[in-house]
Amino acid sequence: MVDSPVHSNTLASRSFAKPIRIKGDKMANKSGIHIKPENEGKFTATAKAAGKSVQEEAKSVIANPKASPKLKKRAVFAQNAKKWHHTGHDMAKMDKAKGAY
Repeated sequence: MVDSPVHSNTLASRSFAKPIRIKGDKMANKSGIHIKPENEGKFTATAKAAGKSVQEEAKSVIANPKASPKLKKRAVFAQNAKKWHHTGHDMAKMDKAKGAY
């Protein structure tokens, strides 16, 4: 019996992150995710207007059958983004704001 060869072309070994080129040929976001500046913070603003946290609002939007597809897309993005390892933020400052210190 012959074992199948192990290829380095498996999903686990692939890197799906693609750099984005912006003006001046600078590297922007290594993850390949780019949010247009005019759309940044829109879901957070929706959550604040509803008096909820972003995650609470995301859950309620996804459960609401009357919510618009665009709002549902933003809610799913917010839930997924919560799972990422965020860098570039002042985590100590964020923890202080939450009362961790």
